[in-house]
Amino acid sequence: MAAGGFALADAVYRIFEGTRAIDYVILGVDVLVLIAIVLFEGPKWWHERKANKAARKLAPFMERGCQLQATLTSSMVDQPSEETMQWVRNIEQWSTETEQFLANLSFKASTAFTLVTHVSETDRMARDRYGMPFRAHGPFGDTYQVLLAKPDNLQKILENPEAFF
Repeated sequence: MAAGGFALADAVYRIFEGTRAIDYVILGVDVLVLIAIVLFEGPKWWHERKANKAARKLAPFMERGCQLQATLTSSMVDQPSEETMQWVRNIEQWSTETEQFLANLSFKASTAFTLVTHVSETDRMARDRYGMPFRAHGPFGDTYQVLLAKPDNLQKILENPEAFF
């Protein structure tokens, strides 16, 4: 694009210094090339810029999903309590907020986030804050599997925002 601008400036300079017919042709071609560059590259640049801005806005949702994963403890699974039920409610709230945010930006991104068909392949093995593994079982295991799948979906959206926004 800079080369085109330089050529255009050079052509304008030549117009005012003893021009010939070929100079007008060169100027016309230069202008047409610049217009073509703007028409073909401008929308692509704008789309990438918009997609990257949307992806940056998703980072807090990704962080919150990872924090929710890390807050599950073996005692919460083994002896369900009010703390466990609050954990489940927090996951549902996070999922709803993230889905609504994505729906406002893009239907494709919202659909990709909620699609959890591969959840049965997700392992129920969790780690507590000290890194000790334990298995999430029962209904909390199902919730944990979905909680693993949805941030994974968000990660895929963040890695390729141009495809979703």
